[in-house]
Amino acid sequence: MKKTIIDFLETLDLTKTFISFDKALIKKECLILNNYQNKIDKDGILILLKDNKEINSFLKIQNKNVILSDANDNIQALIPIIHSIYFINDTYLIQFSPEINMNKILKDFIFFKEKLSHVLYQYLIREKSNEIYISIDKLKDILETVNEYERFFDFEKHILKPLIQDLKNSFPQLQIEKIKKKEFNNSKVISVKFNLN
Repeated sequence: MKKTIIDFLETLDLTKTFISFDKALIKKECLILNNYQNKIDKDGILILLKDNKEINSFLKIQNKNVILSDANDNIQALIPIIHSIYFINDTYLIQFSPEINMNKILKDFIFFKEKLSHVLYQYLIREKSNEIYISIDKLKDILETVNEYERFFDFEKHILKPLIQDLKNSFPQLQIEKIKKKEFNNSKVISVKFNLN
């Protein structure tokens, strides 16, 4: 029996696999992918008119790949985000890789607007729980923002809220609950509870 790449991907437990890019997507590329996410058909094809100014960004994205690796950093797969781009008459047909188009975790992963969403998303799916408690210190460590935003208010406004909004496509019911040191309104927030359902 002949195995396909799709069959191989189905055998991987992506909740235990580290997902990254061989070349990081820049903010503009993340925004473009996110903006066009709902215009991609079920076969993974996006149609753009020839005068669309964003085609250059898609051409740059075509040279980028998703990397799947295990806990020991052994690469398990290298998957191009865009399989091919066709120029036909007055339109561009952009074919996303079938491996990405047919896998919810990989599809979610490439369409995030915020770079840090990739990191938080992987952490949340690895936990395999609907309620996840993370201390503020650990959360800042996970997101590599340890020396930024001394006040929780600023961290929440500039980091946490945009991430939560971005993750809503993957976890539509996602909500966070702030856990405070004491029950006073102005008490310090010491951890965050992520409710995925």
